Amino acid sequence: MQPIIDILNYFSIVNPSNISSFVFPAIPLVSFLIYIALACVILLLGYLYIASRNRQALLFKNMKDADLKHRELQKVFTEQQTETAELREIIKFQKEQFTERSNKLEQLESKIDSEVLKRTAELHTLLEKSEESNKLKDAFLEKISREVRTPLNAILGFINLLNNPDLSEQDRAHYYKYIQDSGNNLLSLIDNIIDFSKLETNELQIEPKKCKLHVMLNDLVEKYRNRLIRQNPDVTFIYHKSDLDMESLVDCKRFIHIADQLISNAVKYTHEGKIEITYEIKDDNHCFEVSDTGIGIDKKYQDIIFERFYQIEQESTADFQGAGLGLTIAKGLVDLLGGKISVESKPRKGSTFSFQIPFLSIDKLTSKRARSNQDYNWKEKRILIAEDEDSNYHFLEAILKKTKATIIRANDGVQFLEIMNEHKNIDLVLLDIKMPGINGFNAIKVVRQQNITVPVIAQTAFNQPEDKQRCLDSGCNDYLAKPIDKDLLLNKIARFLSN
Repeated sequence: MQPIIDILNYFSIVNPSNISSFVFPAIPLVSFLIYIALACVILLLGYLYIASRNRQALLFKNMKDADLKHRELQKVFTEQQTETAELREIIKFQKEQFTERSNKLEQLESKIDSEVLKRTAELHTLLEKSEESNKLKDAFLEKISREVRTPLNAILGFINLLNNPDLSEQDRAHYYKYIQDSGNNLLSLIDNIIDFSKLETNELQIEPKKCKLHVMLNDLVEKYRNRLIRQNPDVTFIYHKSDLDMESLVDCKRFIHIADQLISNAVKYTHEGKIEITYEIKDDNHCFEVSDTGIGIDKKYQDIIFERFYQIEQESTADFQGAGLGLTIAKGLVDLLGGKISVESKPRKGSTFSFQIPFLSIDKLTSKRARSNQDYNWKEKRILIAEDEDSNYHFLEAILKKTKATIIRANDGVQFLEIMNEHKNIDLVLLDIKMPGINGFNAIKVVRQQNITVPVIAQTAFNQPEDKQRCLDSGCNDYLAKPIDKDLLLNKIARFLSN
């Protein structure tokens, strides 16, 4: 800019009259200077434009970088939020697990405490029962001693009296009768003791025979009717007998023994009123009932009168004889015959004892034998017998041999599981529960956990209802109690193999 100013200042001091002398020669120089000025302006404007564009580009770049940075920060923040949320969920889950485990531990601790208290109570109960059982045994032995000495005393005493030569024939006949009655009482007591002992050791055998039971019951009823007529005529004796006159297969001796015991108790404890006896065949059962109007039994004693060695001790019963075995034996025999026995009673009102055992007519027996003799052909079937006792295995093998089935044996629970894993084509299993190594309960659980659906029949000496339920709960399909009935075994196997 300064050169332009200097030029202008130059022209301002020149005399106008002299201007024309040098203006025209200066025109090219002015044009040149103007061009230079314009170029400078253009350059300046270009510079300003480029600088502005650079500033915009730089600003845009900075904004873009800031946006990218913001996005990255936002992404990091989002990831941190996600990680925080996940961490929060993990902490929440672990907290829930900790709470759940704490609750389970508390429940387990409570359960253990409850179980300890329960077991302690059971132990105390068992100790009390043991003490009570010992007392009952002592009392039982004392009663047995008394019950044996009483008829022996009468027998020996009257035998000595029979040696008197001056004894009249009438007295002699009476003495003989006393000796006979005392001998029968002593024999009955000995029979009861023997039966009780056999029941306790599972040695009592049932011997079903073809007989007309109602005829034998008539004789028994008449015996007690005549006794009541002689000893207690105030008691009315009523017998409602069945109209059915047919033979049946039953252990008549045991049946009459049970009926004799129930009638004997009714006669013993009834001083007046009546005794009613009912026998009928109903719903495929022999049904026998004895009702009396005697002293009755208190409700608290009704659940224990069938227990061994037990005899109700009350003032009203103190004068009655007995060793306390009658009802115990009666219940044991009823159970052995596959029936059930019950009592209903009210003090000073009377009692009703009843029992039912399965009825099997001769026609049904013939039909059953025909079914049992049918030929089973299981030639294509494979049956696994898991049994550690050789005698039991050979018994089952002998039964199944005629069926032509392929028999495989496992000697214990471990071998049973090995065979089940190796042989996938087993059609049926006969599983003993009490085996060495792994017992049947645990073995069948392992098999079911492997989704093996082969039918399994438990065969065991455990024969209580809860034992059967435990077998079924463990995974067995059916249950057989030892000693095993051949026909029942084959029928059960046939049912599963046919399916």
